Amino acid sequence: MTVYLLENPEVLNHLPDGFEKLHRMRKLAFGCTGYSIGSIRFAHFIQSFEDLEILHLSFKYYPDFEGLMKSLVTCKKLEELSLFGSNLKEDDMGYLAEALKNLTTLKVLNLDRHIICTADVAESFATSLGFLVHLEKLWLPIGPGMSIIATQIIKQMQNLPDLQFLHMTEFLEDESVAVLGEVTRKGCCKRLQELQLSANHMVSESGWRTFFETAGNMPELKLLNAVRLPICCIAMHATTVTAFVRFVSRLPSLMTIWMMGWLLDKEDFNMFNNMKEKHPQSKSLEVIWQMPLPFPPNILD
Repeated sequence: MTVYLLENPEVLNHLPDGFEKLHRMRKLAFGCTGYSIGSIRFAHFIQSFEDLEILHLSFKYYPDFEGLMKSLVTCKKLEELSLFGSNLKEDDMGYLAEALKNLTTLKVLNLDRHIICTADVAESFATSLGFLVHLEKLWLPIGPGMSIIATQIIKQMQNLPDLQFLHMTEFLEDESVAVLGEVTRKGCCKRLQELQLSANHMVSESGWRTFFETAGNMPELKLLNAVRLPICCIAMHATTVTAFVRFVSRLPSLMTIWMMGWLLDKEDFNMFNNMKEKHPQSKSLEVIWQMPLPFPPNILD
């Protein structure tokens, strides 16, 4: 069942009492693009759906998120949980972190754009992450708490052997991105196909160089996103370019590299193209580095 409404903040309150009798429910998706609230009654309904596999919720406020999480852990077949578009408070993120250790059947977890501010909640989240051994797709939260515990979170990748998609943006620093490189080199991300590292503006050029020098052992990686905002552009010195080119050469399945916000010149591309000729994906491999303009350029003589 999927219900997304433009303006109906009370959508969950309109569910009939008999809704809980739909015991064979496998997918539930509720959301509202306007200001919306999650009903307390819904937490009670969840306990009746023992076969629930997919749950997507997108609400701005949950009056009893703790109760919802307590009900959710009774869903022993849950494989996909998305709270993208919701607005969770710090306490809510703490309840979620505690519940995750019991949701061991999860294959997809989408917490994109959620914020963890404190180290305590982030540490609880990192600990619970290690229980999700079947995870295949992961969108991590952002925030200062995530930055503090970033290395601990990254080290949990060794417990996620099936991970194919990883979205890790805005909270990495030089130390944590170096740890990410080391973790991949040890073979903890062998099944990874897409690595999203955009907007990690706290990582310096030397931090990226260390990552490029260290990372590897990702034989199935097809896409890397390291886009930076125009106001945070970065120019690569020759040593960083060399490390980047060698990094790409170690990834036999890589086809698309998003590098907008990186200032590359002709010599950089000459080095890249020389490597590309010998790369297994030589006919498909591309670096997307130029920002698309929202208007046609006006070139003056």
